[in-house]
Amino acid sequence: MNLIQKLLTHPNEVAEILKANRELLDEGLLRIMGNYIQIFAKSNDQNAQNDANFLRRLRSQLAESLGISESQFLMETIDKQIYRVEVEVESIKVEAESIEKAITASKNRLKVYTKDAFPVEWAVYQHSLGIAYCDRIKGDRSQNLELAIAAYKNAMEVRTKDAFSHSWAMTQNNLGNAYRKRIKGDIAENLELAITAHKNAMEVFTRDALPDSWAMTQSSLGTDYRERIKGDIAENLELAITAYKNAMEVHTKDAFPYSWARTQNNLGNAYRKRIKGDIAENLELAITAHKNAMEVFTKDALPYSWAITQSSLGTDYRERIKGDRAQNLELAITAHKNAMEVFTRDALPDSWAMTQR
Repeated sequence: MNLIQKLLTHPNEVAEILKANRELLDEGLLRIMGNYIQIFAKSNDQNAQNDANFLRRLRSQLAESLGISESQFLMETIDKQIYRVEVEVESIKVEAESIEKAITASKNRLKVYTKDAFPVEWAVYQHSLGIAYCDRIKGDRSQNLELAIAAYKNAMEVRTKDAFSHSWAMTQNNLGNAYRKRIKGDIAENLELAITAHKNAMEVFTRDALPDSWAMTQSSLGTDYRERIKGDIAENLELAITAYKNAMEVHTKDAFPYSWARTQNNLGNAYRKRIKGDIAENLELAITAHKNAMEVFTKDALPYSWAITQSSLGTDYRERIKGDRAQNLELAITAHKNAMEVFTRDALPDSWAMTQR
């Protein structure tokens, strides 16, 4: 019987069950709980609905105790589809404060749960601290990423592959994301480190054993290859496209609409940059992928993601070869103007400036 099943079967013994399985209390568990909530919430059975509500409450409590921002695991209903939504920039100030609270909570817990006395808990809070620093809005971005990388590395001093394989793989995945975003150091080398970390994660996150985590890491690996500097550019883009397609074999529109849409957006960007194949056809594939993404990324539901995809679509149309040139440019202008309805100068000056170009 897995941990989630034990919790559902013995709701009055939650504290004892969690204490006995403390090595499993991490971001990965919260994500798995989210998957169960999705399944139960779609059922018409009252018992399943009760289980969904029970897991929602428990997940919120665990997120708080682990010092992880609950917004990272927020479940939203859009077009009657319940799915996990990563941090959306609806209110930068509110999100920034949430992350600052997560950092403070993790630091406070690390004062109590030292590595020598409580190694497992120490590693959990190091991992949580890494997540918070990686997402941090306040402070110097470059320094925040260095702190995130250091925290992830600290966590893996305890969360080794042999002792805690799932937690090790989750930290490897997050470390890879941090390296890809890294500002300090050599950019090309950072991307190689990102690729290595994501490949490490997939030693545990196999498609057969953990398909959701495998797909998540495939998507991350796709972005690594899309941005890669070393190696053959054309081949890197092919590897990126393959990885994105792999991810969507599991993260389908019906099962994981947000992840599917995000990967569609990334796939569109890869097709636009693609060197192999017919250039005109690649641009058509890019347009199709970005339009696919906006089936989920609507302005009302996910305005920030919608605006990003509108901006990408505008670039597709600007570079388009097929169709009427004048009409393509009008479509490009319309898409960029759509993006600027969200990317305002006051709220998101960097994105606004990029779209102005």
